[in-house]
Amino acid sequence: MRSSDEVKDVVSRLQVQFGNDTRTCELKKAVPEIDLVDTKFGPYEAGVKVQLPNWIINSLIQHGIGELTHESAFETLIKVQNMESSEREDSELHELPLWLYSALREKINRFQSDKSGLDPQIYRDAQKTQKMLRNLTETRLSKILRIAKSGEYQRRLGMLTAEEQWLCKQMDLVISGWRRSVQAGPSEHSGLNRE
Repeated sequence: MRSSDEVKDVVSRLQVQFGNDTRTCELKKAVPEIDLVDTKFGPYEAGVKVQLPNWIINSLIQHGIGELTHESAFETLIKVQNMESSEREDSELHELPLWLYSALREKINRFQSDKSGLDPQIYRDAQKTQKMLRNLTETRLSKILRIAKSGEYQRRLGMLTAEEQWLCKQMDLVISGWRRSVQAGPSEHSGLNRE
């Protein structure tokens, strides 16, 4: 079994992978060339749409320089509200974006670190986002357990977030190991032979 520290490590690694994945953002202001060790970004003019890693987009959003395009922003309140509602109302598992939970955690962190923390609208949006994330994960957990129990999680991987894929694989390993052990005859257990 995994400890909670191991689970946190996995989620942290997935968050880094999300940070390195790219999406499209629209720049509100011109951005000079960004020169990192072996990679250069820009320069970009105001108003252009560019494909950038999420960690750069997050920084641009925090500084009011860029915003995700509508197509790339799968973590908007209305989209997440629709996803949560669909999951709650239907017993079937619905497809979610691979990086949804990572994007929502990043969005919540952005809300919490926002300098205008006294803005009641930002506070309400942060609370709503946290509540929807909690509801969505709880609703999907029973469906994920059902998939892992059935042994058909491989077929459904494309419907799961990165965190859910990892969880489903771990649950499948535990459940199948448990089944083998519990359903095995006495001679199949080492040390339990009746000879």
